[in-house]
Formats: sequence, structure tokens, C-alpha cells
Amino acid sequence: QLDKNGHHICEAGCYQCLLSYFNQPDHDNINRRNDDALKLLVALANAQVVPAPQGASTLPTTLAPVGDAPRANTLSHWQQALQAGGFAMPADVNVPITGTNAVADAFYKSARTVVFLSAVSDDIVGHLRDKGRVVLNMCDPAQWPEQFAANPQVFGPGNQKAT
Repeated sequence: QLDKNGHHICEAGCYQCLLSYFNQPDHDNINRRNDDALKLLVALANAQVVPAPQGASTLPTTLAPVGDAPRANTLSHWQQALQAGGFAMPADVNVPITGTNAVADAFYKSARTVVFLSAVSDDIVGHLRDKGRVVLNMCDPAQWPEQFAANPQVFGPGNQKAT
């Protein structure tokens, strides 16, 4: 939209073009005048959506852990526990946290939940919560089954065992 003098009304983004309540925690990072953002927006605008081919899914059932061996082993063990319990796998693993030097072990995008498998500072937890993220500290493998069950909005119901 233009004002009476022909100048654009909105700045880096507005609710008519880019901003929404869903991406509100990311508004500080949204800037349609950023060169990289413009390239992405133009690519999205010119993209074509096609249906996925019918048949068996080729998606992996686990995501490959990256990084140092102890961390990768813990992540792999955690993913195996998810699979064994019939719980949902994360959308991504080893996710850098913008504005910090932290890396989350897993991210559940639809639940806006970040999972850490090792201790994380209160500052990083606060930073993530300020951005509208839920933070789960799952550094104790003995507590994983209880944490999976206590967070069905993140992990799903898992395998239901008859008693």
C-alpha cells in the first residue's frame, strides 16, 4: 500500500504481507528488504506445488545425529527411545539457537518445542521462552519415559499398553 505521497506504508514487514501471530516471536528477524530474505521470498513466489508421489515414504525414521561422539550417541539413544515407545520424531536435530551459541538437540516445529539432552543455562531457556518456545530439559535418560508421557502435545500418545 502507498500513502497519499506514493510512499510505501509498511516498513520491513507488516500484517498484510509477512507478519502473523504465528511468527510473532520471530518479528525481530523478519525483514523483506534483506537480500537473502528477498531471494527466498521470490523463490517461494515462483515455486510450484506438486503432489507427493503415491507409495512408500522414503523419509528416514530417525534423523542423523551430527557433532561430537558423546552428544551424537545420546541423541541416537534418545531417538531409539522415541521409536521404541511409538513417539513422534522431531522435525529437526542439532538446531542452532539464533542469538546464542547454543545448539538444541531436537526441535518439534508444530509444538514450538526445543529439546535439550544436556544441561542448558537459564539465560538460554529464558531467551527461547521469550521467543515463544517451550523448552524440555531431557538430560536424564531415566526420566525420558515419564517426559514422553507427560508431553503428548509434543511426542504424541506413544504405544498404548493394555493393563
